[in-house]
Amino acid sequence: MNAVLAELKIPLRPSLTFRAVNKKYLVNLQKATSQIGRFPRFYLTNPELEYLFHLESELWGSRCGHYLPLIGKSIPRYCVLETYRFTEAFFLLERWLSGFCHVSSRSRRPYRDALFDSNTGIFTKQFRDCLAALGAPYNLLSSPTTVRPILGQSWTSLSSAPVPSGLKAFYRRIGHSHFVSIVESSFKRTTRKMRSSPKMRARARNLEATWYDVLWFYSESMRYRPLSPSRILTSRPFYWNRSVRWCASLLITGLLDLANRSDATGRIPALWRTFQSANPILKCVFRSSRDKIR
Repeated sequence: MNAVLAELKIPLRPSLTFRAVNKKYLVNLQKATSQIGRFPRFYLTNPELEYLFHLESELWGSRCGHYLPLIGKSIPRYCVLETYRFTEAFFLLERWLSGFCHVSSRSRRPYRDALFDSNTGIFTKQFRDCLAALGAPYNLLSSPTTVRPILGQSWTSLSSAPVPSGLKAFYRRIGHSHFVSIVESSFKRTTRKMRSSPKMRARARNLEATWYDVLWFYSESMRYRPLSPSRILTSRPFYWNRSVRWCASLLITGLLDLANRSDATGRIPALWRTFQSANPILKCVFRSSRDKIR
């Protein structure tokens, strides 16, 4: 979350809201894609899109108002750490990504290769500029030792972004001093796991992890391995719950805009407006922050 705010040059302040960040993110994305002539085709039908919007409202939940400010006065006195929201968010993002490719298999590997293979992937090879426009950390690629943006040098510059003292103290409790080192550690660890996988060993030498791979491995760990949340997480459940919602919906905003840019029918913004107006959760969360998708 801090990587997104730093790249948007939004200062961390308690009253900052998701709507403000989402609106700025969309404006930046549209500036970054203004000179792009081709966008990946989007295949989902209207009923499938409506279902994804419904899933996004499920992700935020009926207590969505608690998670709209960065910190704010609406933090509940007591809330439960919602660990499974991470898995739910990954499922939702994966469904969005599936709209950019036609793959008949239900296995996750063919989807991953169609979208993120280093030689033929839709986002990593054919439309690298679109992936770059999504910004950090979504535009990163990683070897076991190095993390880099797919285009440009924007990620390197974020290592000097200021971190408030309270947040820096929190990072130090988990063994880091900056959000850049936390993100890079996750990417490098994911690359090592991918390259050690028997299923991927034949092409392991050139494999690079993407944000999709990082979320995939963490989601699988939560689903299939014994989970023991740290005391840091259980003592501050609001921040985990908020960050999962914010990061997932910001990325969906980006994918939604990319999908709309390749669709000449005008159906996507019209469908979003219709579904948002009928869904009180989405109306509460977004208000006008996605209106520039048109």
